[in-house]
Amino acid sequence: MFGPWKKIAEPYGKMVLGYFGKTPVPPDESIVELAREQLGMEPTTRPVLELNDQDPTKGIPAAKKMLEDEGLETTDENVFIAAACKEKGIRFLKGEAETGVRKVDKTQVAEAAPVVTQQGPAEYVVSVNGEDVFMAFEGNMVTVDGKVYRVGIKPQASSAVAGQASAGATDLTEVKSQMPGTVFKQLLKKGDRVRAGEAIVILEAMKMEMEVASPVDGKVSEIMVGVGDQVATGQVLARIVG
Repeated sequence: MFGPWKKIAEPYGKMVLGYFGKTPVPPDESIVELAREQLGMEPTTRPVLELNDQDPTKGIPAAKKMLEDEGLETTDENVFIAAACKEKGIRFLKGEAETGVRKVDKTQVAEAAPVVTQQGPAEYVVSVNGEDVFMAFEGNMVTVDGKVYRVGIKPQASSAVAGQASAGATDLTEVKSQMPGTVFKQLLKKGDRVRAGEAIVILEAMKMEMEVASPVDGKVSEIMVGVGDQVATGQVLARIVG
């Protein structure tokens, strides 16, 4: 996605550096060096249990504190979920987790648009450069040739308003996603100062967490996404005023 070895996912990098124990075969030395540079961690041969015992963010006491801070019960089941899944576990226990299940509330649809009688998704065949593409719209979900995307439709600003915005924002930098995924964590908010290379949000894709960093120094003028949002490649996640 980023180019050959331009970005190593943190779990993979920790694995080749030895933080998950000894690998089945010795990792390539050049990959170990790339992981060391990108993660800022040195290779280790220390036992994993020893490393975990010295990590204050792991273990039963840390899991109980996470639960207590959120006003959740410290039952054995909740402690296990918090310890194993961290922030994802807490969101799950609070009922805020992304389930990934497509559902249409027919009651709300009927109240919002009682004159609509069509059942199921609206289906179309769109011709793009002479090639037919199947598309189905259902709520805020769109299926394009078998792939499902979450979308949002907003009215376009008038040319006069857009011109004024462009004239007053010549130093505006858009931070775009380099991969499709789900917003796992928002690290900064509107008004925060940010330095080039500092992470703004963390995306999750294929069970991997990837930081999205600001390319410039400046101030966060807008965060376009929230935790749990699905994003596509090239989607604007934040705007930075330099």
